[in-house]
Amino acid sequence: MEKNNFSRGFIYLIFVVGIGFLNFVFAKDLGDYLDQPQTALEKQRDAANRGRVESQIVLGLAYYKGKGVPRDLNQAAMWFRKAAEQGNPDAQYVLGTMYLDGEGVSRDEATAASWFRKAADKGKVDSQLMIGKMYYSGRGVSKDRSQAFYWLQKAAYHGKSDAEYLVAVSYFKGEGVAKDRAQAIYWFRQASYHGDVDATKILRKLGAN
Repeated sequence: MEKNNFSRGFIYLIFVVGIGFLNFVFAKDLGDYLDQPQTALEKQRDAANRGRVESQIVLGLAYYKGKGVPRDLNQAAMWFRKAAEQGNPDAQYVLGTMYLDGEGVSRDEATAASWFRKAADKGKVDSQLMIGKMYYSGRGVSKDRSQAFYWLQKAAYHGKSDAEYLVAVSYFKGEGVAKDRAQAIYWFRQASYHGDVDATKILRKLGAN
């Protein structure tokens, strides 16, 4: 029943970061940069060096994607770190993922967990899912099913199927929360609705589908 797969890679990175910046200014900066990377690069770099978070993230993306500059994961990590250290939760999440995967930095699960926790505290749902999984499995942090449940439930309320599944398992087994079959079935159904195949199989076994 238990599963704990971690997302890998940055295939969807530009979408994850973009969602966190729904203001017009950043959308225009990113659009201009991706359309004309060479001409926009120096403008973005100058703003990033002055501490502008949006420009730091644009540069991080540019170096990660190799758009207008040679692909350089070390530089990508550096610029994401600058934005993360200013408290931006999107950059904190990205940097956590880079530490988890060892991209542009030495692989370090404890540091990854630290950045995920910072972003989770600011309401970043993807980070709530990741730190919940890490507490659940004991990766980068001491295993703590109560903390795992706390964070996974937050992500589950936002429709994250992995979180919904693990919340269901927690209720079913009484791990980190009081055992509750009705709640377990509810969350298995939510996970199944959002495409989790394992949740669908469990519901059939329980005769609750």
